[in-house]
Amino acid sequence: MVIKRHIIDAVIILVVTVLLFLTIEFVLRLIYPEKVIEARSAYRFDPEILVSLKPDIEKIFERQAINGGNIITWKTNSQGFRGPELQKNPGLRIMVYGDSNIQARFSDYKDTYPQKLKKYLSKQLKDSGIEVINAGLVGAGPDQSLLRFKRDAKKFKPDVVVFHIFSANDYGDLIKNRLFNLNPEGEVVLSGMPTKVDPEILNREGFKHFISSLLIVKAVKKFIPKEKVPELSADDWVDELLKLNKEYYAVFKNNKPGKFSHFGDYYDLDVATSPGSESSMVKIKLMRGVLLKAYNFARKNNIKFLVQIQPSAVDLTKNILFSYEDLTKFPDYKPVNLTSFIADFCHSRDIPCINLYDVYRLNKPEELYFKGANNHWNDAGQDLAAKASSLYIMKLLEGN
Repeated sequence: MVIKRHIIDAVIILVVTVLLFLTIEFVLRLIYPEKVIEARSAYRFDPEILVSLKPDIEKIFERQAINGGNIITWKTNSQGFRGPELQKNPGLRIMVYGDSNIQARFSDYKDTYPQKLKKYLSKQLKDSGIEVINAGLVGAGPDQSLLRFKRDAKKFKPDVVVFHIFSANDYGDLIKNRLFNLNPEGEVVLSGMPTKVDPEILNREGFKHFISSLLIVKAVKKFIPKEKVPELSADDWVDELLKLNKEYYAVFKNNKPGKFSHFGDYYDLDVATSPGSESSMVKIKLMRGVLLKAYNFARKNNIKFLVQIQPSAVDLTKNILFSYEDLTKFPDYKPVNLTSFIADFCHSRDIPCINLYDVYRLNKPEELYFKGANNHWNDAGQDLAAKASSLYIMKLLEGN
């Protein structure tokens, strides 16, 4: 009888505890709805390009305090692009491919590069029917942009494509993703490597993630003392990047399937500081081959094409964890290396190209990028890029 009473008491305590837990969770979700939005994953596995944005999702991005601490809410449409539903018959349709700088979840939609581009072109063309599609994808490299462009062209029929290159890490994506190889003639060809679900996506799904996403669990974690992680010096960061660059290249050189996360992008220190090294030369060849394929595909389909090169904050500012000053110990380092290898090739092949290096250098670059751990362009940087590239696009359109 006593045991039965203890069991009943235990069940009552358990039920009351669960009900209290659910009540607190419900109240927290009413108070902090944006935290509930953030718990859902925005990305999914794509067997062709590794990762794609989910359609019809809503997420938030919270800027670091050093960058204002703003909370940005961003959404995708039914096609998996950031922004509203596409127009049925726009007078001019432009698609902008690129990485997190283009998706720009760190900026309000109106302040993103694609929307700023629409603003400037609408004024210059005196046409409000222009549509600029944000085809940005966090972590995407030029290889993924090429494959997406080929897949999207027939469906969305763009008049103009802007192929954005983030020179800071896009070279590395080309060996990390394992989507393309160089054949014996030095041409870029599909690797045929198997693709698999990114572990970062798996970490955002399942029961374990559900538990960790509960607001009451997050609240409790705030009261648990965190172990202090020692801050890395600039030299430590450089040493770590040298190590990572070698690990990435070793997988590519040994013709192994990709093993690194799509979302792990790092400054291409080898190309910046040792452009004559084996890994750098392979990266540069892959970059040039991918750009040439994208340009030739655009020409074949009568699509105006523009390569836009965004310089790295490392090469122009002291905004982030290390800068150009920390790289002067490398005799072959030049701040222009990462952008010039692309721009020079484009000019040699008559590929329309705008290199933003000098545009940024002459316009207070430290005010065009975020600070701290965020190496992306900020709202002002996107605005300046859109203004510059809109003038170039006008020339392309006038060339009809």
